[in-house]
Amino acid sequence: MKEQVLHEKYVKLLENGRLLLLHHRGAGKYYRMNFAFLTVFLGMSIRNYYTNSAVFLSERFGKFYIFLIMSGMTGLLFFGNRHIRSLYLDLSGKNVLIETHTFFGLAQGREKIIPVKQLQGNRMFYSPKMNLYQLEYIKPGKWTKKRSFFYRPEYIADQDIWQKIRKGEELPDDLTHVPIDEEAEKFKKLKKKAEALKKFK
Repeated sequence: MKEQVLHEKYVKLLENGRLLLLHHRGAGKYYRMNFAFLTVFLGMSIRNYYTNSAVFLSERFGKFYIFLIMSGMTGLLFFGNRHIRSLYLDLSGKNVLIETHTFFGLAQGREKIIPVKQLQGNRMFYSPKMNLYQLEYIKPGKWTKKRSFFYRPEYIADQDIWQKIRKGEELPDDLTHVPIDEEAEKFKKLKKKAEALKKFK
């Protein structure tokens, strides 16, 4: 889809009217690299298991070793399906549309549409050194559940909007002339995770 720039200081809107608020597209290549590595490694391990099982010391250990590789691929698949590639805000200010690194970053999955009111803020995932966050939201149903997406703020178009949206605050209808936060441009050039973490929590 082509992008139109309203002004060099204004946000870029897609033709179907969405604000690209946040993305972490750089992670895609690492998902593909890990998938390729694990696929080759799994293939070689299975081949060795049937042709030269002595390298695994025992049949049971060989099966366990292959199981570990397959578990790693399953975990990578699950994490990629919950890892935000791009997060858009529709111009009503009431819904976010989320793209993830579906199928190891090889496929364009269906966008997840989540009402802004269901967002419950974010929190650090595991360790501050990872600079990885969980965006939590409420999934209504027979039993209300709290779910989350993972993201690393590689790019944030407007910090003020993001701070409100992630907490579940809806915005005014007219978002067509929201200025880009200049700090967001500087963020893309930051190299140290600690510095990035200090600026964008």
